[in-house]
Amino acid sequence: MRIAFILVCLLFAFAPQAQIQGKKIKSTAELYFSKGKYVEALNLYQKYQRFDPQDESIFSNLGITYLQTGKVEQGLRLLKRVVGNAKKPEAESLFHLGRAYHMASQFKDAANVYKSYLAAVDGKDDKRRMVKDMIRRCGVGLRYSGADEIAIVENLGESINTIGNEISPIISPNYSNKLYFSSSRFGNVGGLRDTDGKLDELYGNYRLDMFSAYEKAGKWTVPEPMPDLLNSPKNDMILDFTEKGQVLFFFKGNDLISGEILVDSFSNEEQTLFSKKFNGPLNPERGDKSFHFYNDSIMVFSSRMPGGFGGLDLYISTWTGRNWTTPKNLGKKINTEYDETTPFLAKDGRTLFFSSNSTKSMGGYDVFSARYVDNSESWKTPINLAAPINSPGDDAFFRLSKDGLKAYLSSERSGGFGGHDIYVVYFKQERPEQLVSSRPITFDQVSSFRRTQRDAGVILAGTNPGNVSSGSPIIVPNASGEPIKTFKFRPLYINQNDQVLGPGNIQELDKISQFLKAYPGVAIVLRGHGDGNSPDAFKLYFSIKRAEKAAEYLIGKGVPSSSIYMQGFADQFPMIKTRMESGPQLNASKFNRRINYQFLGMEQYSIEVDMEKEKVRDNYFDERGLTFDEKQIGLLYRVQVAAIGQNFRIPGPLQGREWMVEKSGSFNGYKYQLGRFSRYSEAVTLKNQLIGNGMAGCQVVPYFNGIPLKRSDALRLMEKFPDLQYYLSDFPQ
Repeated sequence: MRIAFILVCLLFAFAPQAQIQGKKIKSTAELYFSKGKYVEALNLYQKYQRFDPQDESIFSNLGITYLQTGKVEQGLRLLKRVVGNAKKPEAESLFHLGRAYHMASQFKDAANVYKSYLAAVDGKDDKRRMVKDMIRRCGVGLRYSGADEIAIVENLGESINTIGNEISPIISPNYSNKLYFSSSRFGNVGGLRDTDGKLDELYGNYRLDMFSAYEKAGKWTVPEPMPDLLNSPKNDMILDFTEKGQVLFFFKGNDLISGEILVDSFSNEEQTLFSKKFNGPLNPERGDKSFHFYNDSIMVFSSRMPGGFGGLDLYISTWTGRNWTTPKNLGKKINTEYDETTPFLAKDGRTLFFSSNSTKSMGGYDVFSARYVDNSESWKTPINLAAPINSPGDDAFFRLSKDGLKAYLSSERSGGFGGHDIYVVYFKQERPEQLVSSRPITFDQVSSFRRTQRDAGVILAGTNPGNVSSGSPIIVPNASGEPIKTFKFRPLYINQNDQVLGPGNIQELDKISQFLKAYPGVAIVLRGHGDGNSPDAFKLYFSIKRAEKAAEYLIGKGVPSSSIYMQGFADQFPMIKTRMESGPQLNASKFNRRINYQFLGMEQYSIEVDMEKEKVRDNYFDERGLTFDEKQIGLLYRVQVAAIGQNFRIPGPLQGREWMVEKSGSFNGYKYQLGRFSRYSEAVTLKNQLIGNGMAGCQVVPYFNGIPLKRSDALRLMEKFPDLQYYLSDFPQ
């Protein structure tokens, strides 16, 4: 009794102290919030909630902080609570709830809340025009929601991205696996500074510094900062290189509105103490800084110079040998009263990519492509590249790789690490505009070239025959003797637009989800197959991404993710022969681009599955696909070569071997497996060969009936499969 009394006294003694500490944390969080230090504010708000989890006065700020740090789902949940609990919601709460719905790509809900905001404010409210524009952008988002996805977009991961901003990704002119970018991150030159450039360790922010990183075996190296002579206490943002990478152009300024553009000889031998100012047609003091240097003599850039259509417009200027020509506005087909910026001109000289925050975007800045037509000497209407390239956040700095297979961009979309992150875009078909040159080389020279040709009596049927760009958007009974129930299923066929979730497949996936929920002990292996029409570098990756799409749908229908395994096999196991003696099989792709699936664990129930067979003549079947499922039965071994978060580019000497990529369990990436062996010793031989060739980290993985074996399962199966003793002896614990 005495001990209990003492404990009660202690509790009351410490309670005031805890309250004081909680109030101090809350006050500091609100101060950080007011200064725009959202990461710090979020940490403190979450700490404060341990003292008072029911204090609803912080919910609005906490919800906004979640949004500002890329945690959109948490922010949306809190802001819905704020508005839902209010008898008459404040206009500001409605605005932020609308923004949360918008960032979550729930465009219809966002538009409705935005309209509620407009009804709650008077005609002089300074956000009215912006909110009306956001409603229009929600309409764009709804319109593009059903568009075919022409690419896969992946975050480059925590090796590259941080809670700060990563922007302006530039592919090295000389190394396709090297990327330059700018980032405001911990440890940058100059430390924490205020808006005037003064040191402020409490409320300051890091300025941009320039970095580079390499992609090796599908993983990015730790970024290396550029030399101290280039990075400074100011914002240092990389802009571009000359064609051979000998000269670097970069922006330097206290803010990102005004500053100076500098030129530096990009080699250790020629490194000077001070970089030279760029003597070009841009005026960085008025915000001119975003440009693309094409062919070392042509520059497309954004500017606010007088005479434009409003905001930032895109211009072109050419180097004559002695000076730059007077900048020429690209016209009203390209430019709007809003901002057009971060241009990139493809190799064909006719396809322009840029970002715009006009009301034709889905949210903030979206990436557009525009095509110049020589015959009419004019631009076609720009095309929004739609999701997944674009998002409700800002998407900019889009640049294609030389091979036209991928691109990089910077985006502040939901699900990132905070601020703007760098993403890679894998195209499902190579971009032809990046593979050809034209005559004349750029759109700006077409008019004078055609005039010269006409004067010489040449009949002009078209002036860029080398340019093949279409201008389309990137864009058994059981032991108990119970009767067995049979379920019928069919494969999921993928159309040429790579639409996994078409009406027919959704109907089949609904059947699968009902089956898996009715028999919770059953798991499914989704196996993606291609038809050979995807780019070689991405065939394997795209095949598992299709399986992943189907898995996401099943999870959304309530199937536990732990019951789903995903695998991709590219085009190695076609179901239908692509060629017969009579010639090519034109309909082969219809059956080969597919997701096959296998159910595991049915032996515990009185059920079986009858999988529909393709309705074609027997001589049309390809033995590789026809016997594929049989080859997965029993024990086999594979060699894991890489476990990464993005696409793995198979080294040349290993191409033509049997590969598989899988995704399952708690690992949030992709595991690339090579070979298929019935004996452990055979797999070990391959593993040792790979390690000897510099591929460290390779390991042998045993599989049983198509899925990787856990050690406990291997021990259980060792009596039936004695070969497992060799695997287990190498891994005794």
